[in-house]
Amino acid sequence: MRLSKSVDMSREHALLCNEIENLIARFPYSPGRNLRRELSRLLFEVSLKENITPRYLCDPAAVCAKKDAIRLRRELLLRRFPGSDISHLESNAYLPPLSYRETAVLKPGDCRQEAREIYYENGLAESALLGRLRRRFPQGTFRQISSFKEYCLRERRPMTPEEYNRRRRTIFLLKERFDFFKKCPCTSGVVSCGYYIFNLGFGCPFECSYCYLQHYQDHPGIVLCDNVTEYLSRFDDFLAQTGRTSIRIGTGEFTDSLALDDITAHSRELVAFFSRRRVRFELKTKSAAIDNLLDVPASPLVTVSWSLNPQPLIETDEPLTASLDERLDAARRCAGHGYSLGFHFDPLIACEDWEREYKELVDRLFETVGGYPISWISLGTLRFNKDLKTIAEQRFPQSRIFLGELLPGMDGKMRYPRALRRTMYRKLIDWIRHYNRETWIYLCMEDKEMWREVRK
Repeated sequence: MRLSKSVDMSREHALLCNEIENLIARFPYSPGRNLRRELSRLLFEVSLKENITPRYLCDPAAVCAKKDAIRLRRELLLRRFPGSDISHLESNAYLPPLSYRETAVLKPGDCRQEAREIYYENGLAESALLGRLRRRFPQGTFRQISSFKEYCLRERRPMTPEEYNRRRRTIFLLKERFDFFKKCPCTSGVVSCGYYIFNLGFGCPFECSYCYLQHYQDHPGIVLCDNVTEYLSRFDDFLAQTGRTSIRIGTGEFTDSLALDDITAHSRELVAFFSRRRVRFELKTKSAAIDNLLDVPASPLVTVSWSLNPQPLIETDEPLTASLDERLDAARRCAGHGYSLGFHFDPLIACEDWEREYKELVDRLFETVGGYPISWISLGTLRFNKDLKTIAEQRFPQSRIFLGELLPGMDGKMRYPRALRRTMYRKLIDWIRHYNRETWIYLCMEDKEMWREVRK
């Protein structure tokens, strides 16, 4: 993503918002607040989607009564969501207020991993990880705190987009006490993947435009855990509590598994530990930070997996992550070293030319690593909490993925229509099965009916 142009795009959006306000002000009829908000949002999104100015979307002189404004709303809804039925759109389209601030835009200067303040809990002054942080950030200010929990209770408040942009400047080093192991929190009504989570920290240095952490994170920094060894000593007891002899467990719910591994070196200890357990352990990443993995003995019980998207989408909506070539090359090197591989086409994004882009991506994947064992491949389409929409629009004004046909779905999250999701899954499965008939393919956050439909 060319972040240097993002501020210009934000200014263009601000001008567009002003143009829309002036257009509506010329209506002979003055819509109520809710209808005015919806018309403004629709004029804005249709203008961006079709690359036209708002004045070509309506004649202000023709909006003389409420019925005219409602008719205009219906016409704009159908232009904005051409694949959906108007009866569904009338009650389900999510049309939040327009909100654009130039200060919220992610800028190149925000993206440097130069921690300025490092807080560490009591008892960690001699931590090896703290020592690595001191060497990595010699100009940083290091402060001891009684506990991360107390700090958060004192400082916690909703984070603004501006604060989220600056989160890399602050690191917290702590001892995790509650939440290392847990079952994957699947949405109610979807098929569970049976996955378990091993949390190594909180906060990601990457800047994917669709990342849910943008509206979920409530502390201004990146959290690293120091007591991984302590929790590994409890793993066998945790496994016994699950009632299962083997599970699939991985890191990466609240952070990228390897993005900060050059600092934490957690992967070395984790590979050694899980290579001796009858479980399938996964490290999931969008990075190419595999030096530590290649420096220790590998095990096929350890799966290193990559989230994949076509390179044009990586460039526009996954800033700071490794390129597609870098990810695939890292996968090839890890497989050659002895690790199993996994891949996640999640989120699948219905960009303008998605069929060609994803078909070429599948071809490149199997051309690069098709001869190596692949543990699993997951498929999941773009989905996000409603609150994310306006935050992401402010931080990434140049992104177009939020102009897709996204409506509240079965779980309240913004999703593509069911028919489009089904088409995307079926095509990806067909393309993958052309190369590989054996690897387990599963859907992420979809119900039983969708699973049945795509396997016909």
